[in-house]
Amino acid sequence: MSSSILKKNLLKEIDSTVESYLGAFLDPIGDRIRGTFRSLSYKVSSSLEDDIDIDELFAGVETPRVDEKECIIRVTGLSKVFGPQPQKGLKLVKNGMSKQDLRESTGLTLGLYDNSFDVYKGELFVLMGLSGSGKSTLERCLNRLIDPTEGSIKIEGLEITDLERDELIEVRRKKMGMVFQNFALLPHRTVMENVGFGLEIQGEPLDIYTERCQNAIDMVGLKGYEDAYPSGLSGGMKQRVGLARALASDPDILLMDEAFSALDPLIRKDMQDELIQIRKKMGKTIIFVTHDLDEALKLGDRIALMNDGVIVQIGTPAEIVNNPVDDYVNRFVQNVNQERVDELMRKDAKRKADAEKRKKLKEMVKKKQKAAPPMGGA
Repeated sequence: MSSSILKKNLLKEIDSTVESYLGAFLDPIGDRIRGTFRSLSYKVSSSLEDDIDIDELFAGVETPRVDEKECIIRVTGLSKVFGPQPQKGLKLVKNGMSKQDLRESTGLTLGLYDNSFDVYKGELFVLMGLSGSGKSTLERCLNRLIDPTEGSIKIEGLEITDLERDELIEVRRKKMGMVFQNFALLPHRTVMENVGFGLEIQGEPLDIYTERCQNAIDMVGLKGYEDAYPSGLSGGMKQRVGLARALASDPDILLMDEAFSALDPLIRKDMQDELIQIRKKMGKTIIFVTHDLDEALKLGDRIALMNDGVIVQIGTPAEIVNNPVDDYVNRFVQNVNQERVDELMRKDAKRKADAEKRKKLKEMVKKKQKAAPPMGGA
């Protein structure tokens, strides 16, 4: 094999190695990446123009990757009116009728009104608000557990509102997983059987079924409970089963509706920490519904704060706390202490710095690709 071909193949191996970790949590595997990169780079150093400090590049990269150039969910003008003749009710709202007046004069309930937002690949996007604000309704419109009255919902460019029943079922099975507040476990099935329910419906072969179920069970910390039944599990363990069931199908998007709200405070904290780690490992896009500000600030890359069916502000936790757009948002965040504000500011700065590091890494990979000598060269 010629020297140029060897260099080209090694450069491809470098690029493949680095790219395979770009979307993942980098710290736990940082040493492995550095070691691989140094070893390969040494062999092809003559083909590289710049000496790149890999230690500096990877140092401190901890936050999950969020690609703001890749929109995975796009919602435009989303509205929902509950009751007969919803289009009539929506027209009245467009003409200026309030939610309360609509209810009193027509018996219709305005659930959502004219909401638009994007969710980026790898993002944990929080829908937050008081009870009745529309956050759960909005999330359930994304997979059409609730059909919107008006508006567009695109998942990776696919218009969800246009899908027929069979097409919608397929998208739910392949693209989205959902974790409910009430666990929604089947009492006559074991942990393994509950986790594998979706895979069973999809008709996955036994070897794939077993491997995916076991991986999901291990990931949520329930190894050893495969044969247990829901009646013998604590609330926190039941929610772990629900999370494992959503993960087993390996969906691109996780929808979590008040998933931890029914848990005791300590168990809830443990589940929040567990979700943070799982997200770092798997790089999933997550839409997380909560009424709890502390939970939203801890988990969210961005928060959409809702009131009376309308998103009133979208921003990072630091932006929401430091720059509330109105009195409603201000009442939510006014008791956040300065220490927590400082922590959120550091977190925001860290996220931006890590995004810049990943940008540099991508540029470096592209540069190496361009630097590869032509096939058949000397």
